[in-house]
Amino acid sequence: SKARAKPPAPPPEPANQTRCTDPWCKSTTDDASWRSVTVPHDFVVEGRFSADADKAHGYLPFAVGFYRKRLALPSGHAAGLRSGSLLAYLEFDGAQTASTVFFDEVLLGSHASGYTPFRFALDPARAAKLTERGGALLAVRVDATQPDGWWYDGGGIYRHVRLLLLPAVHLSLDGGVYLPTKVTGAIDKAAYTADAMLVPKIALMSVSPTAAPFEVTCVLRDAEGTQVGTSHVSGTAPRGNSTVALPPIDLRSAKLWGVEQPYLYEAEVTLAVGGVPADGSSHMIGFRRVRWDPAEGFFLNEAPTKIMGAANHQDFAGIGVAVPDALQAHRISKLKEMGANGWRTAHNPPTTALLDAADRLGFLVWDENHRNGQDDELRRLVLRDRNHPSVIIWSICNEKLCDTADTRGDAARLHALFHALDPDMDRVVSANYNGWLGPDTPLDLQGIDYATGTYDAVHAAAPHIPAISSETSSAVSDRGEYANDAAGGHVTGYDTQAPGWGETAEAAWGGIGMRDGQGILTRPFITGGWTWTGWDYKGEPTPYGWPDINSHFGILDECGFPKDRFYWYQSAFKEASGGGMVHLFPHWNWATHRAQGPHLAPCRGVCRPHADVATVDMWAFTNGAYAELLVNGKSAGVVAVERYSHAEWKAVPYEPGEVVVTAYDSANRT
Repeated sequence: SKARAKPPAPPPEPANQTRCTDPWCKSTTDDASWRSVTVPHDFVVEGRFSADADKAHGYLPFAVGFYRKRLALPSGHAAGLRSGSLLAYLEFDGAQTASTVFFDEVLLGSHASGYTPFRFALDPARAAKLTERGGALLAVRVDATQPDGWWYDGGGIYRHVRLLLLPAVHLSLDGGVYLPTKVTGAIDKAAYTADAMLVPKIALMSVSPTAAPFEVTCVLRDAEGTQVGTSHVSGTAPRGNSTVALPPIDLRSAKLWGVEQPYLYEAEVTLAVGGVPADGSSHMIGFRRVRWDPAEGFFLNEAPTKIMGAANHQDFAGIGVAVPDALQAHRISKLKEMGANGWRTAHNPPTTALLDAADRLGFLVWDENHRNGQDDELRRLVLRDRNHPSVIIWSICNEKLCDTADTRGDAARLHALFHALDPDMDRVVSANYNGWLGPDTPLDLQGIDYATGTYDAVHAAAPHIPAISSETSSAVSDRGEYANDAAGGHVTGYDTQAPGWGETAEAAWGGIGMRDGQGILTRPFITGGWTWTGWDYKGEPTPYGWPDINSHFGILDECGFPKDRFYWYQSAFKEASGGGMVHLFPHWNWATHRAQGPHLAPCRGVCRPHADVATVDMWAFTNGAYAELLVNGKSAGVVAVERYSHAEWKAVPYEPGEVVVTAYDSANRT
C-alpha cells in the first residue's frame, strides 16, 4: 500500500478571544429571510421620515444595522494562508458610526469613527478558515444611534470593503508609498511646463522571521502611458517596519497640474523579495507649485488663483451617504460648470473617490480632519490622502469640533503632526475656527468662519499670516420658488435670505452692503473662500422645521439642478476668465387666474397687484456693466450693474409673452 502524507495541523487558535454570543454573528443562524444588499449601503436613508426624529439629521430615525457575508477566497491562495506565507486583512473604508466586526464567530475588533478607514488582521487560525468555496462568516454590527455630527450622517457600511492578501514582506498598508513632487525649474507659462522631480519614499512591513532581500522600483509614465522615468533601490528588510528612499526621478519640461490643465502622471511602485514579485501599487500624481502670499493671496504654478470653493457634506439625494464612485465626478463637474475651483470636505475625511475625481478634473481640495485632538484619525487621513495633487490644505477641524480640554495645545500638536506626516508637498494647515485668528495662531493659514466684516481687522492684526474664508454665506433659496412659504417649506430664489450668522452671496463674496466693501473677491489678501454649501443635503432645514427635511443652503439642489443663485456665482467666478454671461429670473410663465379679476395675480405672492395689473420684480445676474430688459419687445429700462451685484427691475407689469435681457460691457458690447 502507498503511504499518504498527513495534512498539516491547523494553526492553534489564540487564547482569550471574545466569541460571538448573539444570533446575528452566529454561523448557524438562518439568514435566508435577511435582505440582500450591495455595499456601499446606507440603511438610515431607507427609513421613514418622522416628526419625532432629530431635525438636524433630516427627521430620519437612526438605528442599528447588521450585515452578514460568507467570504470566499480567490483561487490559488489557500495554500499560502495555511502555510503562513500569506497574510489576510479585512479593510473597511468607512462604516457609520460605531462598528463591531466578527469573523468566524470571533471578535476581530471595533471602530468608533464613522469617517476614517479601519482594518483588522486575520490571525493564522482565522485566515485558514477562508476557502474558495466560501463559508467563513463575516458579521458586522453598525450602530448609528449616536451620530458623529449635527447633519445627516447616514448609517451602515457606506464605503468600500475589501479582503487583502499580502506576502510576508509587503508595502506598508499605512502610507507605504509617499510620492512627493517638486517643481524645480522656472515655469513656462505658455507651455504650462517646468522641470520637476519625484522623490519616492517607501515604507515596508515584514513579518518574515529573517531579514529579506528586496528591490523596490518606481516607474513613472505620462498620460499616454509612455515611460518617462524610473528609479529603484535594493536592500534587506528587517522584521517589522522600515523605510527606504528611492533616488529622485528628474523630469525636463514636466507638464503641470492645475485647475485648467490637470495633467496627471502614473507612478507604478513594485516590490520584489528574493527576486520574486511580491507587491505593488499604482498612483496618479501631479506636479504643481503652490505659494501662499499673506498680502497677494494664493498662487498656483505662479499664477494668482482665487480659491472659489464650496463646502459640501457627502450625502446625495435618495441614496444617502453611500454615494457611488462615479457620482463624485458629476458632483464636482456641476460646481466647475459654475466657475468654482474648490471643494471643502465638510466636516470629515472624504471618500478617496472624491479626491480621485478632483485630481482628474483640476479641483482644489480642503481636506478636513473630523475632530481636534484625535491624533489617530488625523494620521489615517494624511497617510491615505497625501499623494493627491488636488489636496492643498489640511484642516484640523470645524467650529465646535475644535473644542477640547486643551483646544490650542491640541491644535498645535496636530499642526506639527500634519507636517511630520507630509513634509514635502508644500501644503498648509488651517481650520474653520475663529478662536485661532491672530499673530499667535497655531495655523499656517488663518481660517475665518463667516465674519466677513472683520477681514480688514484680521489682516491688520496678522499681516504676515495668510487668511482664507473657511466658511461663508449660508444663504438659503430654492429652485423655481420666488416667495417664502413656511407651510410648503420653500425659500425665495432671490438672493435675499440668509440666517443671522450668514450673508447673501453678493455680500459674502462681493462685499455688497458690507463695511468698506469687505468681501472675498474684493480683498486680495483673502486667498479664497468656501460657500456653505455647494449642494443641498439632508438635515438642517434652516429656516424651517418639520415637515421640511433638507437644507436650503445649496447653490445646487440635492439632485444637482442649479438654483438661480448658481448664476450669481457663475457671473462672479467667471469674470476673471473673461467669460461674459447673463441670467434672467424669475420665469415668465405665470398662469392667469380669471377668478381674481383684472389683477391677474398670477404669481403666488411674487406679483404685486396694482389697480388693474400684476407686477413682477425681475432680476438678472451678469458680469456686464449694463443690462436692458425687454417685455414683448418693449424696453423696461437699462440699468447699471454694480460689480458683484445684480440688475433689478422693480414692479414690471405682467403681460403674457416673452421677456429678454441683454447685457453690455462698459464699451456697450453685448
